[in-house]
Parts: sequence; C-alpha cells; structure tokens
Amino acid sequence: MIFNSLLIDLSPAGWIGLTFAVSLATQILFYLFAVIFRTDKVTDLSYSLGFITTALTVTFLAGNFSPAVLFALAMIVIWGLRLGGYL
Repeated sequence: MIFNSLLIDLSPAGWIGLTFAVSLATQILFYLFAVIFRTDKVTDLSYSLGFITTALTVTFLAGNFSPAVLFALAMIVIWGLRLGGYL
C-alpha cells in the first residue's frame, strides 16, 4: 500500500478531534483570505472544501480503502463539489 507511512490508529475521540482540526484549519485559511481581501465570496466555497478535505484526510490516514469506504468518499466529494458549484 502506498500510504503505509500515513496510517494512524486513533481512538474515536481522536478521530473526532482530527476531523475538527482539519475542518477548522480549512475554515481559518478561508477566513484569513476573506479578511485580507475584504470579501465574502469564498465563504460558500470554504464549506464545500471543508467537507472534501476532511473526508480525504480521514480516509487516507485511516488507510481503509475498501469499496464501501471509497464509495462513501466519492459521494462526499461529489456532494462537496456540487455544493460548491451551486452556492
């Protein structure tokens, strides 16, 4: 497996903390961009990318690439792209 060095084993609380940290980091980056450029045009994009980055991060760090997990990941990414494109 290509991502063996990325595999981590966390407790359920650890995974919740990780997803929170990834989502928060994404939102903070977009917030800083919005403050610097004095615009709110990236707000909706930050929501969709928050879902996508969190799903990708957790999937790759967990190292579970079963068909069911990849299907769920694909659905989250498609939904996030649709959400970002719609808003």
